[in-house]
Amino acid sequence: MVMRQSKDETNQTQDLGESWSPYKPLSQHRDCTRLLRIEAAKDGDPITCSLFEVIFGDRPKFGALSYMWGDGQAGQTITLNGVGFNVRQNLWDALHYLRKHAPDTDYWIDATCINQKDIPERNRQVRMMHHIYFRAQTVVVWLGKRYAEYEAALPDLQRLGHDKPSNEQFNPELPTDSPRTDSAERSFAEKLYNDDYWKRLWIIQEIGLAQKIKVCFGNSATEWKQFTQFITMHNFGSKGPIRLERQREEKYTGSNTLLQLLQDHKEADCQDRKDKVYGLVGMASDARGFSIDYNKSVFEIWTDVMEFMNRHSLFFDRDIISIGHLVKFLLTGAECDPLQQILGLYAPREVKQSSMKYDSSLCTLFSIFEEKI
Repeated sequence: MVMRQSKDETNQTQDLGESWSPYKPLSQHRDCTRLLRIEAAKDGDPITCSLFEVIFGDRPKFGALSYMWGDGQAGQTITLNGVGFNVRQNLWDALHYLRKHAPDTDYWIDATCINQKDIPERNRQVRMMHHIYFRAQTVVVWLGKRYAEYEAALPDLQRLGHDKPSNEQFNPELPTDSPRTDSAERSFAEKLYNDDYWKRLWIIQEIGLAQKIKVCFGNSATEWKQFTQFITMHNFGSKGPIRLERQREEKYTGSNTLLQLLQDHKEADCQDRKDKVYGLVGMASDARGFSIDYNKSVFEIWTDVMEFMNRHSLFFDRDIISIGHLVKFLLTGAECDPLQQILGLYAPREVKQSSMKYDSSLCTLFSIFEEKI
């Protein structure tokens, strides 16, 4: 979720020079972050925001935004701590929505609350993201402004989810009713179900750890349970929001292991392939203590994963080769090449020999590295 930006979108100021920045260094307190406050204004006015530091031990009240960064350059400008700050269109739309519909709430938003150019800060904040989304009073899922066209033709989505009481146990595997036949309503539901937002890797923890979720689009909003019930009524399948609802239920069973998450979500989208691992660590029930460092090469992260799993006995010896290929695919996008090609492409010369203590099952995999280092 965090490093999803292109070179065109860094935390740069506009026409003020590189020396200007909206960020002051965070204190060294391990439990602190920044929150964003959106200043009240009329709909057509520019967006003006401020950042302030909070310590979670003080129990701050805040919401967290879950959204797609989108493609292209940062074409809109807001004022952040008195400095011009470039954002992409979808975030700009979300800020307008939040200013109008939730003016008294402070928010944690990755693109503004983390100084993305400060790698050590980014490492610390990514480690905290599971706490951030868990502690947020509400996680706002922003699907975008484009759904406004459906609102005039359709009843309130709150009513569309009325078939099942919100406190009733929801089983996403079972249809709640026969498929709806209203063509406009079904078309709307299908677009929501197939929205590219549901392909994002970071939503696995953003939604999976949330205490309360509000789904917002166009000028409308609905509670998560009502939203998933509405989608389920049309029997599109068990992916997207339906799969995430099942994931939310499984977080209490301890079945969200790091290996299971890596296997289940290998097709999820993120712009930085390092997030294929880092974006799932916070949800994993057995990954406490896993190191996050964006300065590391892809090869070093591959080694970290394999060593961590081996040290904590998170796989069977017989599975080490297949798991090595899986993690390599996640980090490089290459599936058919020989595993040792990771070294030629990604391993820095200064990488030392792995500290893993070899046993008979590990020698097969790591002898590849011994030959190359």
